[in-house]
Amino acid sequence: MRSRSLLLLCSLCFAAGCEAPPPKEPKRPEAQGERSVVVGRELLRAFRGYVYSGYALVLGREQPQGADPDALRERQELARIELEQALVDAGAERGRLKRPADLVAAVRQGIERGSRYGLIARLGGPTADSVQVVRLREREVEREMRLFGQPFRYRVTSFDETLVADYARWRAEKLGQVAAYEVATYREDGLIHLDLGAAREVGERLFLPQVEPLRATARQATPKAFAQRAQDLPQLLSLAKATLRWRSLEGLWSRIASRSRSEQLERFASDYAERAELRAVAELHALSTLRARQGQQTLDQDARQRLYELGSLSAIVHGEPLGQMADVLGLAVLSLDGPRHAPHFRAARRLVLDFVAELRRGPVSDRADAEALAALAHAAPERLRELARALHRAKGE
Repeated sequence: MRSRSLLLLCSLCFAAGCEAPPPKEPKRPEAQGERSVVVGRELLRAFRGYVYSGYALVLGREQPQGADPDALRERQELARIELEQALVDAGAERGRLKRPADLVAAVRQGIERGSRYGLIARLGGPTADSVQVVRLREREVEREMRLFGQPFRYRVTSFDETLVADYARWRAEKLGQVAAYEVATYREDGLIHLDLGAAREVGERLFLPQVEPLRATARQATPKAFAQRAQDLPQLLSLAKATLRWRSLEGLWSRIASRSRSEQLERFASDYAERAELRAVAELHALSTLRARQGQQTLDQDARQRLYELGSLSAIVHGEPLGQMADVLGLAVLSLDGPRHAPHFRAARRLVLDFVAELRRGPVSDRADAEALAALAHAAPERLRELARALHRAKGE
């Protein structure tokens, strides 16, 4: 990887587009005399097959090499027939299942009538519209959090198992790619989706196997180690991120190190989900503030970047600042060789520059920036909150 100066971050802040979270969809009125569909595992298995056959068609259009459109359409037709029969077995009237949209509507209505499962529509995603079916823990529980001295109300739907994956997760698994772990996502109407299963996966795949490497990296993160990497921006950012990540989790690990692996995972997942929820609430609050000030429903690219900046700073102020700062650095690292133009990547790079500018001593130079990143990696939690509060005030005005 080519070495980069931290100053080059400035040149990476270009405009980018961003999809807004999907709005809540209204329920379709029930027809008089319509029978209730009882949603069970067999119906969900058939629905999963039908949804995934549609995903396969989308992927076939994205990557036509080796794809057989006729075979894919035949597979979808067989999946449609199987879903129709599963719906009839579950209590639906066959005469009301004439179109593919009727099948999906019947499954949705059955899910919405019950309390065990939930269906999340993900519209206008990076590659395709999709749905996700989950096993619920809680549905739209009212909660309140104080942000900058004012109460902010929102709702939380939490789930611990995904029965039908959305397109992004299905595509990643199909192509053998690393799937993203989105533990907390939000809708613009104030509803947060909390994926407890994803939090557990983060612990199982990313935290527990990395405890010793993280600890070792943090021990080696001396000012000299940062100075030695002054010409290598990815290594500098990664070292700062790893140091902050370990510092943020060191207390938790000291309490669970002697427990069983299952207990370790449960405690980590609970802690991680709580942090992710706060991050989502902070961004949702920033969204409502931006809209109130700008008087517009749709945010442009620059406003979307500003949203991510304000949300990250608010999370540092109100949550666990070491871990939240590590998240910002992690995004900045990913952005150097990835889709760097997306607003959240631009926001992460901008925030790194802002914090480094506050901590830098003397004129701008690679050495001074490396020392500032070392100071950032070892900053006290209250110092990070102080810096984040000042930056939030300046960006919010």
